Amino acid sequence: MRHGSHGLIKLHLTILAGTLSASTPIPLRFLNLWIIKQGLTSPLESGGGLQGQAEEQIGGKVNPLLVGRLKAKIKVIKAIRRKLIPKEWRCKQMSAIPAELAAGRERYTYEDYCRLPEGAPYQLIGGKLVMTPSPTPYHQMVSMKLELQMATYVLEKGLGIVLHAPLDVYLDETETYQPDIIFISNERLNIIEEKCIKGAPDLVVEILSPNTGYYDLRSKYRVYEKKGVQEYWIVDPQVKSIQIFRLQEGKFVLDQEVEEQGIVKSRVIPGLEIRVESIF
Repeated sequence: MRHGSHGLIKLHLTILAGTLSASTPIPLRFLNLWIIKQGLTSPLESGGGLQGQAEEQIGGKVNPLLVGRLKAKIKVIKAIRRKLIPKEWRCKQMSAIPAELAAGRERYTYEDYCRLPEGAPYQLIGGKLVMTPSPTPYHQMVSMKLELQMATYVLEKGLGIVLHAPLDVYLDETETYQPDIIFISNERLNIIEEKCIKGAPDLVVEILSPNTGYYDLRSKYRVYEKKGVQEYWIVDPQVKSIQIFRLQEGKFVLDQEVEEQGIVKSRVIPGLEIRVESIF
């Protein structure tokens, strides 16, 4: 189900004893209103008129029997939201920029970014909070295959560490990204801080998708170049290609490009070779 759907959700409420369960169709907006009244969490959907919206969703009146059932489950409501509400609806809550950030703002900073709810699907690009939807299964399969090869090699050789998204990479006050894969050499492990990577990784991999391709090829490309990323891999799952850009005298230069079949070699991770057809 997509963001913005207002149908009924089937919420399986589990009694604490674990011996009894009931499947109750509950309108999203009504559940939202009830949660707010209990003071347990912020709404799943923003906006006013929640009482009217809730009543509209259940035929103009609140069913007291349903309210009673919900109140009986107050002790487990947090677990219900975390485990049983569909992920796409949980993401809906996080996808909304908090009102205090959104009002009249054209430029955001890292401080603003840190005020977003944990797991909010945003990157800070050029001072703008850019929403980046969840990647497709194919995107994730490509990412997993590539990261597995890179990480295995790096660990065996003791060269550093390979990490993957979601992980914040802070580059300056208006640029904080979540690259698909990064490599940090042993000599630069000090850029790994408690909450983020603070500084340019040695190597960055971005896997293109329709929603993020422009930023990967333009905005982020220029910032990675400026901040000193030594090697930038652009992986295109659609055409099954890998481009590798190497930093030379402060500018990215296309070092290798292979499509569908062939081998690419990293200059930053000595000896690493990836057969392109093995990741697609």
